[in-house]
Amino acid sequence: PSRGVATALRYVSLDGVLLDAKAARAVCRALCGTLASIVTLKNCGLDDASAGAVAGLVRSHAARRDEAAWARGLRRNDALKTPGEGGLRALDLSGNKFGDQTADHLASAFAGDGHLLACNLSGNAFISDAGAAKLRAALSAPGAEAGALVWLGLERTNAADGEHA
Repeated sequence: PSRGVATALRYVSLDGVLLDAKAARAVCRALCGTLASIVTLKNCGLDDASAGAVAGLVRSHAARRDEAAWARGLRRNDALKTPGEGGLRALDLSGNKFGDQTADHLASAFAGDGHLLACNLSGNAFISDAGAAKLRAALSAPGAEAGALVWLGLERTNAADGEHA
């Protein structure tokens, strides 16, 4: 099958492009169909109204990776792995207006994703200690698949420590 530009994207940056909730949903829905490994949506004016769309992006990439791994296992042939099949590896959401609702949505998405390596939520001043705690709990929950996440940026949020998780 032919692959369009959208499916071939590996790095997507919309830094500084202001997106309302409707536009954010459309962008995230479109990104679900790509193999992008790095997505940057920093300083886009995103808020908690976009939380479900952003978490859906994480879940979509996790589901596609899991399906591909399952199919490879059935064939017992790792040589058939598609380059870039890993999908989303880094997500930069810094400098937006996200709060604890987004932290809740992302915590849920992280709990089922064993491939995302980094998520930057720095500069989202509406994420409080409670939101940061939910994110950290999702990453350390017994049985959580989220062991891959090695960096979670929470600097310049309202979380007390404001450091990496």
